[in-house]
Amino acid sequence: MKDNTICIGDLANDEYKKYLTSENKVTLIQQNQELINAFESKDNQSIKDIIINIVEETFSEPSSSNIEGIADTVKILVENYAINPDVMELLYNNITAKDSTTSLHSINVMAMTLRFCYYAGGQFESEVETYALAGLLHDIGKTQISDDILKAPRRLTEEETQKMQEHPVIGYNILNSCKIDAKIANAAYQHHQKLDGSGYPKIKEEISKTAQVLGIIDCYEALTACRPYKDTKILSAALKMLRKNVDEGKLNKHIFKDFEDSLIRIRY
Repeated sequence: MKDNTICIGDLANDEYKKYLTSENKVTLIQQNQELINAFESKDNQSIKDIIINIVEETFSEPSSSNIEGIADTVKILVENYAINPDVMELLYNNITAKDSTTSLHSINVMAMTLRFCYYAGGQFESEVETYALAGLLHDIGKTQISDDILKAPRRLTEEETQKMQEHPVIGYNILNSCKIDAKIANAAYQHHQKLDGSGYPKIKEEISKTAQVLGIIDCYEALTACRPYKDTKILSAALKMLRKNVDEGKLNKHIFKDFEDSLIRIRY
């Protein structure tokens, strides 16, 4: 991905506009500037609406230019989360309460990934932008899966399950074709793989730390957010299920412990 050295606080300047080559990029720059303004005014509803619009537009047309634009969006979110984490906490709580699309699930995962990285510190905090962008894009492969499968109000058939399980490979191919950071593309590919070799798709290489983090957060969000095909599970039940996976050697116990603690408090 192109290394953006333009100041995020001045996204609309002439130098940055020279980089734009499509109407979509112009729109993304305008939306990113609106997002900055919404953060400055602490307009939580506008923050939510702008982020949702950006993500949905990116997912509807996951091109290289859109992926580059949404990377700028994540940079804005990271900078503002570091200053005022309560804003993103309110965003997450608001979205979780009533929405259940792939875009909103991805925003939730990104928000929790931000919280985790700042709590865990170290490598996670130093690479927070990479982790947050990976969280936002981890399920981009689902944009190529039929809504009949994604939103089925029932258990999926074996054939539908196999189709659903193709989304990590599809996501990897989309992100790889967009020349994105390999860590992010690989995280999309590996986030459903488990440490004991179970999960999908089957891989021989070591599961990246980014994918291990997203695997835990993705599962937790799926268990606790509203979905059309199952009841919402309370936080404690979701954590109990994840802890069982840790005990079975499927999930990283150290990452899980930090994630569990990050749900309660943030360390600065």
